[in-house]
Amino acid sequence: MLQMQTSLGNLGINEKKLPGLVLNPDEALDSNHEKVELFLSCRKLKNMDVFSLTDPKIRVYAVHNDTEWPLGETEMIQDNLNPDFTKTFVIDYKFETKQSLHFEIIDVDAFDKWELVGHVYTTLGHIVGSKNQAAVFDIKDKEKVHGKLIVRSEKVNGTQSTATFEICARKLRNKHGWFKTSSPYFKLTRMTGDSEKVVVYESNVVKSDLNPQWKPFGILMQKLCNGDILRPINLEVYTRKIFKEKLIGECTFTVDELLNQEKREFVLNRVDKKQKPGIIEIKEFGLGSKPTFLDYLRGGVQLNVAVAIDFTASNGLSTNPASLHALHPNGQLNQYQKAIQGVCEILLCYDYDKKVPVYGFGGIPSGVASDATSHCFALSGHENNPYVFGIEGITDIYKHALGKVLLNGPTHFSEILRKIMGIAKSNKAAGSKEYTILLILTDGLIHDMQATINCLIESACLPLSVIIVGVGNADFHNMNVLDGDEGLQNEKGVQAPRDLVQFVPFNKFKGNKEELAKEVLEEVPVQFMEYMEAVRIAPGNKEEINFNELVWSKPHLPSGGIQSKPTLGQPGTAGKPKPHSEIEDRKRANTQEDAKKQGQKRLSII
Repeated sequence: MLQMQTSLGNLGINEKKLPGLVLNPDEALDSNHEKVELFLSCRKLKNMDVFSLTDPKIRVYAVHNDTEWPLGETEMIQDNLNPDFTKTFVIDYKFETKQSLHFEIIDVDAFDKWELVGHVYTTLGHIVGSKNQAAVFDIKDKEKVHGKLIVRSEKVNGTQSTATFEICARKLRNKHGWFKTSSPYFKLTRMTGDSEKVVVYESNVVKSDLNPQWKPFGILMQKLCNGDILRPINLEVYTRKIFKEKLIGECTFTVDELLNQEKREFVLNRVDKKQKPGIIEIKEFGLGSKPTFLDYLRGGVQLNVAVAIDFTASNGLSTNPASLHALHPNGQLNQYQKAIQGVCEILLCYDYDKKVPVYGFGGIPSGVASDATSHCFALSGHENNPYVFGIEGITDIYKHALGKVLLNGPTHFSEILRKIMGIAKSNKAAGSKEYTILLILTDGLIHDMQATINCLIESACLPLSVIIVGVGNADFHNMNVLDGDEGLQNEKGVQAPRDLVQFVPFNKFKGNKEELAKEVLEEVPVQFMEYMEAVRIAPGNKEEINFNELVWSKPHLPSGGIQSKPTLGQPGTAGKPKPHSEIEDRKRANTQEDAKKQGQKRLSII
């Protein structure tokens, strides 16, 4: 049977009002974002009819800025409590953005009448991040479960091929005189139809090296040469001198030349009458379909989240309303709480068990013999079991720790990094499909800069990314160094082979946790892909799953001991966590209730 897709145009909706939604797979190829196609099924629906069975249909809405926009509706399937709908929905996928969705399941009666079966509120990230990219939800109406909704996602495959390059240079001309060596990088440019030159790629900078080996990279053929293998591509080599770009030399080639291996070395053209600029060698070139972040998720990769919170004295006591750690009696969130919610709400969609190790640094935890500052301590009070369950567990244990930890200093990152590096090393050695993301929340300068840089350079070969959120108005110069575009370099001159750090100051977004999350997470898929390409790990095969068995099986409970009640500074064992399904049900119920309270506008398409 032919698959049917919705169209916003057919619904009379202006697509510009709904950024991030593309409902036509052919048009989707023009976008910079990957696309996913959603397939909908229901199981064990409540029978709403007396003399027959429910005739189900699903309406789908995107929730954006407290307004619901209709994406379309499925066909109606007559007399079926376990329907598999043929109409699908193709949507832009943005890892860094919370993309909220509302599924409304109805029973269609005669004469265009209908009655509600129930609602499901979720996010696209929850669906894509679920195991096998299939999520099962309770269909609820007034807290009563009226069946199950199964949402499966698949990446929309485009037809565009990717060109992969590995480029180096030899004997480049030094533009910095006798006492300094050029730090070269290159740009690829092509001519547009109106004879304008546009930059399509810029490489990394290789510091102080006249024989540079640049990072391998891939670029869509459409972007490189608009699919024309005979179109000339210009490669220009630059260095920076006193804040200005200086052209070392340039050369021109075509994809056709590279494919036929007619030429792989190119002498750079002189920009003046002085010495030769050098030689460019294209060591590796290939055309093919490059794996994407969604391909790895489909193959079973999951993101493990770890959190580290700053307990240095410069934050101020939580009892002081002006403190960065202030716990406001009116329920207002401080910057630490907003950052945790904004970032972890998205990341935990890709963490199957929602078990999060939470650490503190820069304070003195109660119940320890020493009064020395600890630069890495588990907020649970149990170093062998630092885990909590989900966002609620993180925020609860953070609030509890504020009354148990003596704020002190200085601020060190290296011990926290070593701890999380140990987790990433173990996962790598075991061949695990887990990639760890460490979220560090801090209020200012770090005092072990070189040790931190050394750790990050070591971490570049591990399945690890580090997100740093700067809280307050302190000097964050060191953080910008860690997130520098030119890469990190230790005291021995060793440079990090990839970028794994993203720093964002919280105040840049004036308390908007959604915008913070968008910027802070934007680089994660890129960093993930750079690691997978560096260690040459291909996406795994998608596991087959019986969705009927999944619906009828018992709810999945997280394994292992997880702290459900903070026990910092107290003896005892880990409490029993709340079941995943119970927490998710309550979240969806709250979301539905909030939507009603806020008076969200629902647009009917019947």
